[in-house]
Amino acid sequence: MPSPASDHQVRIALRDDRKAEKFAEHIAELAARLVNTSFKFAEEIKSTYESIPKRRCSDKNFDQTDHAKLALGAFSFFMHVLDRHLLDMDIDLIREAVLDLILGNVVQRVYAKSFAGPPAESEKFVLNHFDARTSQLAEAPTIFSTVSEDETTAIWRASRAICEEDLGRDDRRLVVIVETHLREGLEALSLADNMAAIIEALCSFHPSNAAGRAHAQIGVRF
Repeated sequence: MPSPASDHQVRIALRDDRKAEKFAEHIAELAARLVNTSFKFAEEIKSTYESIPKRRCSDKNFDQTDHAKLALGAFSFFMHVLDRHLLDMDIDLIREAVLDLILGNVVQRVYAKSFAGPPAESEKFVLNHFDARTSQLAEAPTIFSTVSEDETTAIWRASRAICEEDLGRDDRRLVVIVETHLREGLEALSLADNMAAIIEALCSFHPSNAAGRAHAQIGVRF
């Protein structure tokens, strides 16, 4: 269970206007990095996949909707990893604020606009996708593994879901490409550094303690 003292510490910190402003700046920066990385991921997948020989007639190039689905799939995976960091830090208030602010700012303004159709329906589609995908990934015992193509990991499950469920593609080569670029995107995001900055901006305890526990829990160096 989250420590009441930690939540109390955060509540006190947020009463400081300077700290609250810094907190908001970090969240905005993190949201921008998530969005930019997810769309860069989509471009890289499109470019890489379209450069390899096609085996079947169904192995067609990606259209605009596919591109949007790739970005959304990557965003959902990155948010799942971020949530694992937040859960390990064991501070409810921070977790709720970070997730609410990011989802509230990017779902409607960015991802929902990527899909054709009425805005309300697109926003509902994006939120339903996010909820279903993050719930699916939460069942994975770990994010990564030392074993190649470990189907129990969250990153492999996310890669398969993006290919098979989002894009409707049954091509293992594409799954491997997606997994590789998800890993690269996650490393570029430096989520642990971002979370350490958020904690440092709010609380008096040293951020490396919380960030270090998150690293140990996930078992990977970002």
